[in-house]
Amino acid sequence: MTTVLLVALPVLGVALIFGVLWLVVLRPMVRRSNEWVTTFDDEVRLTGETVIKSPESAIYCGGTKPHSSVKGNGRIALTNRRLVFRKLTGPVEEVLVASIIGSRQAAWFRGERRGGRLHFVVEMVDAGEVGFFVRDISAWEQAVAEARASGSGSARTAPLA
Repeated sequence: MTTVLLVALPVLGVALIFGVLWLVVLRPMVRRSNEWVTTFDDEVRLTGETVIKSPESAIYCGGTKPHSSVKGNGRIALTNRRLVFRKLTGPVEEVLVASIIGSRQAAWFRGERRGGRLHFVVEMVDAGEVGFFVRDISAWEQAVAEARASGSGSARTAPLA
């Protein structure tokens, strides 16, 4: 065998494995996430809410009870009543705006510091917190402040599926 074949066969094998992984596992998760984004505005309109921050990619860094401590990638959105995070796998994490007392930036969250990135941390009335990695933390802090100021976060809505 030549050197080219000794290098090319393992590379092609790995490429084939990743291709199958994409088709079988990752593609359906991404499709489901994209479907949620396209239907989010309609679902919010049906509940009488107003979108303050449209869905965008983010990373859930966990939270305190009753929120899941399981981290994951997904999409985050904010309405005048709730902050919603839709994980690629697993349940939807939802925080009512009425229970939010503030937000902050933190280098450390739940005992972790990751790559020098800052966490966007939402603080709740019951001393709970949830953390996220978002692209523009200051825009999210401003959006949460706007949602809290709107004062209409008191109505409970059905969670998004």
